[in-house]
Amino acid sequence: MTVIEAISKRISDLMYEKGWSIYKLSRLTGLTPHGIQVILKKSHKDVKLTTLLLLANAFDMSVSELLNCDYFQYENLQIDI
Repeated sequence: MTVIEAISKRISDLMYEKGWSIYKLSRLTGLTPHGIQVILKKSHKDVKLTTLLLLANAFDMSVSELLNCDYFQYENLQIDI
């Protein structure tokens, strides 16, 4: 799994757990609905740290907590440089 795929999956999981729509997450983060859709559809290769900060804050967690799941274990990621 690529890093963007892992981020997309983690955000999707958290949205599902909370019952949030893209529009609710947009209101909580200040990101546009389109920007969130781009992340969820894995349309970009990378996500900015500031975007991760906004997302983590919306879920009332730190970036460390946001990335603290098996999706982000090194052995589970395909890292392209």
